[in-house]
Amino acid sequence: MPADVEEWLSERKKPGSVEVLCGDFPDAVYLLGLLEKGYLLFDAVVPQQTLIFLDRQQCYRLPDWDPVPDAFSLACDLLWRRNGCYARLVGLVTEIAPGGRMFKLLVNEHYWTWVTVPTEGTIDCHVPAIDSRVKVLGISSWIGGVAAHLIHGVLIVSLGEA
Repeated sequence: MPADVEEWLSERKKPGSVEVLCGDFPDAVYLLGLLEKGYLLFDAVVPQQTLIFLDRQQCYRLPDWDPVPDAFSLACDLLWRRNGCYARLVGLVTEIAPGGRMFKLLVNEHYWTWVTVPTEGTIDCHVPAIDSRVKVLGISSWIGGVAAHLIHGVLIVSLGEA
């Protein structure tokens, strides 16, 4: 990370002023780390690149932190290319769907969701066992509405038995 970016980030009281737009970024652990630091991550149609915007005034291409010119115009242009947001959920696996490609995650007594298991070739692509605690990095798609209770799993980390 460039020194000027580190300085800018250290001055932020709210990391939410940092937005990351991801296409097919290959490092899910890196994305989870950004999300856990409070950054806003969006799934977006930005083919073969991941962009990080700082207050929409500065933009860098990840993972090499290459500066991108005219950040504000680009941020405005890309607003309409967002099709979902990344979410980090921790909960208990309570059910596995027939076919074994989805599981029900109970986050708390008021919220549950179905999580799709990442496809082959990604990290931890196995279906977790019922009654296990997991951390999920997933995408909540805006396509199809927000009431779908479905998260597209990107990374599933086992936290052990409940």
